[in-house]
Amino acid sequence: NIFDVDTKRVKEFAKYWDVQNIVKSENEIINQYQDIISICSPDRFHFQTLKNIILNKSCKTIFVEKPLGLTLDEVNEIYKLSLKNGINIVVNFQRHFDDSYNTLDITNSKVLSVNCYYIKGLNHIGITMLDTLVMILGYPKSVQSYNKIYNMEVKDFTYEFILFYENFNVTVKSIDEEEKYNYHLFDIDILTDKGRNIFTDNGNTLLNYDLTEYSYSGVKVLNNQPKKIKTQYDNSMLKSVEYLYDITYNNKVHHTNTVASSCNNHQLLDRIVESYKKEKKIFLKETLWKK
Repeated sequence: NIFDVDTKRVKEFAKYWDVQNIVKSENEIINQYQDIISICSPDRFHFQTLKNIILNKSCKTIFVEKPLGLTLDEVNEIYKLSLKNGINIVVNFQRHFDDSYNTLDITNSKVLSVNCYYIKGLNHIGITMLDTLVMILGYPKSVQSYNKIYNMEVKDFTYEFILFYENFNVTVKSIDEEEKYNYHLFDIDILTDKGRNIFTDNGNTLLNYDLTEYSYSGVKVLNNQPKKIKTQYDNSMLKSVEYLYDITYNNKVHHTNTVASSCNNHQLLDRIVESYKKEKKIFLKETLWKK
């Protein structure tokens, strides 16, 4: 069963994917029982649709586009409802299914500096940047926000900020401008004592720079010819679907892209906004994070 308010679009979708049943309303799907329901609506509709599905116990598993909700209160409510009703909720942060990030081996390297770029709002794309950084580096010790720009495309503010870790920091910037949308960019540039790794091309390419000897004895420089590696990003959605199948039919325990991790993402979002309003660094307690 599929539904979309855009009848032309839903017919094209049904034809492409050979879907037999187009329904006339969202409630027709919710009032029936499905194995898996996928929510791909605009951000502002995610929370209420999720809540309706959970309260009606309409399925075993829900796959929802990020963000799960627009506020921490919404996400916390879904967290409590999901625990009470025993329904799997998977939030679509698909980089968790791209094994390219596992090749970084951060635990055996000393991170020196991380620099990132994102666009289109803190809630819309910024939350993906935060989720990806936490996946790679863990949770920061503190945050400080120093700028915000209104993005007319998503009608939200894009914040620029710094995440502070034990021995390094992460700078997150944007190319958004006031009332202007430039172009899509999602880059993560990680410098370690063993070289440089840049995730670029909107997640599709990893540039790996090894260290090489310089002309002066004992001095190393980055190789000017990086290894260009195609990531698994374009297959990550397929792996997401395989994961949905496995947790729905009890082949795996649900532990990836959970509601708890979305709660933690939103804790970070709120602290970034708070830091900008108060014009100061916000320290993050370990007890802040849901496990």
